[in-house]
Amino acid sequence: MTRLAAYRMLVLGLAILAGSAALARQSESEPSFDRDIQPIFDLRCATCHNNDDPVGGLTLEMHFAYDQIVGVPSLQSGFKRVEPGNSQQSYLLHKIVGTHISAGGTGFAMPAFTGNLIRPEEIRLIEAWIDTGAKK
Repeated sequence: MTRLAAYRMLVLGLAILAGSAALARQSESEPSFDRDIQPIFDLRCATCHNNDDPVGGLTLEMHFAYDQIVGVPSLQSGFKRVEPGNSQQSYLLHKIVGTHISAGGTGFAMPAFTGNLIRPEEIRLIEAWIDTGAKK
């Protein structure tokens, strides 16, 4: 192998490493459902929205929540529960922040009656997750 060929391989290898590192940083900076959102649901929502007796027909327990909210029409409004890429058209976010009535919904803001309110930083994380495509 010539020096030029070795140099080209080294530059190509470094470029591939840099690209891989950039992709890894990007995926870590974007919220992930399993890593970031499900733990919020487990702590704040699954007490009532569980598989044994799903309040409002909605289970937010692990292994069920993602499929029950992403791209699924809300039973209370004309929005989808989660509209990937558009938190303002996602009924889940309206229900959490208390704007659900103005979004055509009904009932109480969530979580209701538990005293286990979703913290502002958790709401921002859910909003960011939805706006970046609601990826699992």
